[in-house]
Amino acid sequence: CSGLRGQLNLHDGITSIGDRCFNNCHFTGELILPKELGTIESSTFQSCLFSSIVAFPEGLKEIKTSAFSGCWRLMGVLEFPKELINIGINAFTGCKTLEGIILNENLSIIHDRAFLGCSYINKIECKSLQPPILMSEVFVGVSKENFTVEVPERSINQYMAADGWSDFNRISAYR
Repeated sequence: CSGLRGQLNLHDGITSIGDRCFNNCHFTGELILPKELGTIESSTFQSCLFSSIVAFPEGLKEIKTSAFSGCWRLMGVLEFPKELINIGINAFTGCKTLEGIILNENLSIIHDRAFLGCSYINKIECKSLQPPILMSEVFVGVSKENFTVEVPERSINQYMAADGWSDFNRISAYR
C-alpha cells in the first residue's frame, strides 16, 4: 500500500490494531485513532510517514514494540493518555522530528530504546509521582543538557535519583 496519501481515519469500535497491520505502508498526512482503542500492537505503524501530531485515545493502555518506529515525520508534542501503563521496546525509535512528550500519571514502564534517536525532543513532562521505570537506552540521542524535565514538585528528588532520569541535567517542578 505504499504511495497512499492523505489521512488514515480508523473508525470507532476498533479496540486493538494488530501486529504489522500498516507496517511500511508509507501513509502520509494525519492518523486518526478510534476512541475505544486499548492496544497498538507491535510494528503496527512502523515506517509510516504520518506528518502530524497523533492524538491517542483516552483508553489506550499499551503501545507495543516498534509500534511507531521509523515514523520520522511525526511531529509536535505527544501527550500520552491517563490509562497508558506501558510503552514498548523501540516504540518511537527514529521519530526524529518529535518535539516533546507528556507522560501521564499511570505510566509505569518505558522499555528499551523507546525514544532512541528522537533528537528533536526538547520537552519532557512527567505527571507521575513515582518516576516511570526506564529500561536501557530509552532516551539515547535525546539531548539531556538542553532542556528541563518537568515533574511534580514533591517528586523532584525521586526523579533526580532514578535510573535513567538522573541522566538529565535539569529536573524541576512543572509549571
